[in-house]
Amino acid sequence: MGRFLVYLRSTVLLFFTYFNICLITADIPAAPVNVTVRHLQANSAVVSWEVADGDAVIGYAISQQKKDVRMLRLIQEVNTTSRSCVLWDLEENTEYIVHVQSIGLSGVSPVSDPITFRTPKEAEKSASKGNSGPMCFNRKA
Repeated sequence: MGRFLVYLRSTVLLFFTYFNICLITADIPAAPVNVTVRHLQANSAVVSWEVADGDAVIGYAISQQKKDVRMLRLIQEVNTTSRSCVLWDLEENTEYIVHVQSIGLSGVSPVSDPITFRTPKEAEKSASKGNSGPMCFNRKA
């Protein structure tokens, strides 16, 4: 049995009723980890990440920003199990900051640790052909 007091325009109403409360809780997914940048070219790069086992993730949000510019590009993918995203239309010889978030049924995770990388100059790209490893990226703490 529950008792409720409801105040309505200076009038006190007293209700007695039977009720059941069902509280459904859903966990917000954890932030993605091990965010890396690979296949770095003058105008594109691939960002990949990992998620914790057991997290119910239905998509991802990737934010991309030039290091010293306030403008932000947000890429949101839902209904996907992919753990990578191609960043396109980048400028050569430019430093970028990337964050990744997991999207779950109950909300969006905190952002991942930031990753900073610099796109190569067009001349550096052709000089380093054959090197498919990551270039110029580091984790910011």
